[in-house]
Amino acid sequence: TVAANHLDDYEEGTWTPVLSDGAGITYTTQTGRYRKIGAFVYCVANIVVSSSSSDGSSVKVGGLPFTTGSGEECCVATLGRYTDFLGAKATSVSNVRFTGDSLMLLEGSNDGIQYADVSSSGTLQIAFSYTL
Repeated sequence: TVAANHLDDYEEGTWTPVLSDGAGITYTTQTGRYRKIGAFVYCVANIVVSSSSSDGSSVKVGGLPFTTGSGEECCVATLGRYTDFLGAKATSVSNVRFTGDSLMLLEGSNDGIQYADVSSSGTLQIAFSYTL
């Protein structure tokens, strides 16, 4: 194992979450905190969007503090507040997919929730953990 993945390797800090792949996004707030213990990373993000354009790309939270090597997709997430931004899709979020550098919000069919299906403004708060 690599020394940076030992449990005594502890780090915490801040990061700047972004909505990846979206078009015309204007942010009011982008704050994030993380805690890394060994190979486990725990993150929280608060994103407030004042405007965004609708398009067919999937809603992804990017700018993660750490990425993983290929093949690692272990991630657990909990939605916090999603005022207005996810609209009717808020109750549809059933899962997430970790893509190595971002976190894609999925609905029941395991399809990505698209920007065209959500509001152009609002708040998205999410907490998640993943492995390196």
